[in-house]
Amino acid sequence: MGFPAHEEALRGGSQADRAENTTNDESCTMILTHEVAQRMISTSQEKARELGMAISTAIVDTEGRLFAFGRMDGTHWLSIDAAQAKAFTGAILRQDGPALQQVPSAMISALSLMQARAVLPMGSITVLRDENDRVIAGIGCSGIGSTGATDVQDGECARAARDAGEPVRLTGDKAGST
Repeated sequence: MGFPAHEEALRGGSQADRAENTTNDESCTMILTHEVAQRMISTSQEKARELGMAISTAIVDTEGRLFAFGRMDGTHWLSIDAAQAKAFTGAILRQDGPALQQVPSAMISALSLMQARAVLPMGSITVLRDENDRVIAGIGCSGIGSTGATDVQDGECARAARDAGEPVRLTGDKAGST
């Protein structure tokens, strides 16, 4: 039994994921900017404060490279690597946590070895997608070592970051025309 979506992700994602993040008429472009990433991090930290915990938040680009990072006061040093590994996993496999938990463990282990870094298929992993369902960023939050922090709470923080990540839309001459 194969896992086509996971196998496609290992090859670098679908054509849509590899394509430039523009719509067909190129009247609207979605981009991840420093401003958007920082807003996502701030929002995840606000959620963490509401939950009474401290987190690290990593935002990575579509290839899993670190784009922005924030660490709250009081976070354990392990949360740094855990947040980055979660974001990396979501970006390279182009899926959110619940779907990632269905990936066979042998595939996760092989991918981790091939990439020479941790690949964590945790339920809290979240990806930011554009209006065409293409991945814009991977988001990982970790409160590991924070008193009482759970992966469920990490997920709440990551989803808050995703919801704050309304990518900037640059409109061209064709914007609004029919």
